[in-house]
Amino acid sequence: MNKCIALVLVSIFFLIAQKITPLSGKTRSAGYNLTPEILAVLQHNPDPWFSEDKFYHLTACAVIPCLTFHLYTNFGNGDVTKAKVYSVSATALVGIGKEICDKKKKNHFSWKDLFWDSIGLAIGYFLFID
Repeated sequence: MNKCIALVLVSIFFLIAQKITPLSGKTRSAGYNLTPEILAVLQHNPDPWFSEDKFYHLTACAVIPCLTFHLYTNFGNGDVTKAKVYSVSATALVGIGKEICDKKKKNHFSWKDLFWDSIGLAIGYFLFID
């Protein structure tokens, strides 16, 4: 139960963090002097660190190792060590495969997406498997 609560808290933090942008009125009135050039770059950033897409990467890569681990241990041969390796490998392949597809379809490979994939993988592994 504590593991589920921790995942929910991380998800809530991520949702709150994506709403905090340097372009908000609070940031400008807090004394930050952003030039029009910097504002233009921030407004047209196609791949921000915090976004709804990054939240999906984090949560998907937190759930996949849990599912694959429990499926392998319950319906496979039950070897826990192999299940850990398979679950981590499957999650990493899904994340990398998604970015390769994005590169081919959208011509954009995002290292930031892979970063959030790895954070989600670590969360899923340490909360649900280890």
